[in-house]
Amino acid sequence: MSKINKILLAVCLALIAVVAVLAFVYRKTAKAPQEVKFSAAKITNLENTSLPEFFPAEIPLENGAEITQNYNAEKDGQMQATRKFISKKTLQENFDLYKSWMDKNSWQVVSSIDGEETKNLSAKKDGSSLSVNISVNSYSKKVTVNITYLK
Repeated sequence: MSKINKILLAVCLALIAVVAVLAFVYRKTAKAPQEVKFSAAKITNLENTSLPEFFPAEIPLENGAEITQNYNAEKDGQMQATRKFISKKTLQENFDLYKSWMDKNSWQVVSSIDGEETKNLSAKKDGSSLSVNISVNSYSKKVTVNITYLK
């Protein structure tokens, strides 16, 4: 065996040994997957004729609007009340209505998005939060208002 072949053999054996040591060390230090448990929220769908529990009655709602979601949710003591409807008003009219209402009723607006197809207002008051998401379907042109209250 030539000197070059002996050197190549030694390098290959050294690389194999290094890979074997790294594989052994990795197997010893790799952690087993941790089991993560999530508890689901309890959701109660409601008739469209009644407001969700805890939903502030003073929040302006459009008369005659088609209600698409109306429910309460509870998880870990946090209560959520949501009503979603299709509005006959424009995106901007709804945004202006809810922004003005929040300002007049001492809600602190913490974030606001005033986009072309989506508008959002998030506000806080007395430990509760309120989110109003207004969007327009680019195909049907219908405006949807989704109001979520967290207590």
